[in-house]
Amino acid sequence: MPRFIVDTSNEHVVHDADIRRGCHPAPAEQLSLGSHRGCRSALALAVARYGTANGCAFCTPLCRL
Repeated sequence: MPRFIVDTSNEHVVHDADIRRGCHPAPAEQLSLGSHRGCRSALALAVARYGTANGCAFCTPLCRL
């Protein structure tokens, strides 16, 4: 299952931790969301934690709002 992280600064963008496209935040600005079958459940977890979140346009485009 893919692992996901969220950018803890700014817009709380959800990234697929297993896809490397140069879009991940610095390690100090990311939080693990754990493993999920897809980005939608990872995005829901980020929204529950921060109130708002969005998918990354590069590594999780299916969850981009």
